[in-house]
Amino acid sequence: MNGTEQVLAALDILSGEGFAGDVYVMQGRSTELSVVDGKLDKQQTEENQGIGIRVFTGDRVGFSYTTVPSLKSIEE
Repeated sequence: MNGTEQVLAALDILSGEGFAGDVYVMQGRSTELSVVDGKLDKQQTEENQGIGIRVFTGDRVGFSYTTVPSLKSIEE
């Protein structure tokens, strides 16, 4: 599920329940290189992603997030 699909799924859930809210999607990649004595010793690449949802109802605010970008995670 890509970022656009995550946002659309979250917005569908919010609007279907009659709530107002915000949706935040984060995707990133980082690479770490380690050089020892002029030679590449270690290379590591990480990818991170997640989605956060803030819901407003009356005078209350709720927030939830997940690092598992699936429809089931967003619904929960």
